Amino acid sequence: MKTYDFALSAAMNKSMLQVSGFAFYYVNGTSAGNSTITIKPERGEDFDLKPGQWMRLPVNVGTWYIGSKDGTSTITGQFIIGDGVFGDSNIFSTTVIAPGQSVGINNIPHVIDRPEAITGSYADTSPQTANTNLQIVAAAANVNGVIVHNAQLIWTGSGRQSFIAKATAPTAIFDGTVILSQDTVGAAGTYGARDVYLQNAILVPAGQAIWYRTVGDPSGFFRMLHYTVL
Repeated sequence: MKTYDFALSAAMNKSMLQVSGFAFYYVNGTSAGNSTITIKPERGEDFDLKPGQWMRLPVNVGTWYIGSKDGTSTITGQFIIGDGVFGDSNIFSTTVIAPGQSVGINNIPHVIDRPEAITGSYADTSPQTANTNLQIVAAAANVNGVIVHNAQLIWTGSGRQSFIAKATAPTAIFDGTVILSQDTVGAAGTYGARDVYLQNAILVPAGQAIWYRTVGDPSGFFRMLHYTVL
């Protein structure tokens, strides 16, 4: 196996190599345009390769025709041609973690997955008029989504209450995506659950508001919700 330097341009967008081998490795290629190249062995169909890709053929090839994919980009780089197997242990990854932000990870043994910091919370014990809505997060403020980390509802009277995700004001405790709901029928919680908790954090899609709504007896005791606006 041997390494070969190459350079392609709009004026010279094709090249020929008379080198014997089964495998063609596109080790690296730099271009301000398209760095994809097209390879045509003397026997067989042509194929496209991006930097870091390779092709091993079932038959030995003596002549390789190399060209830029678009025929105009200036590309400089290196090939390896031969009969052996080529490997590369270098790893570099770029992952978008937020709009306009990116992070590269290289030779890091582990990454600690920490929770998102809470940016807002709601908690109250005061009565609310039955069949009305309280807006906790406005739809206009939810540009990239909202994480609801936890929520709790406690009721002492006869009524129903819900945390709801919906772009517009809900007309019922089930109108929209119900985050957490509680139903207590009977004086002092004689029937039904007196307190309920959100079991897992959820992501409310962008463009939706978060509401609290009651039905029936408005003398609810305690409700709370922690969230992060992304």
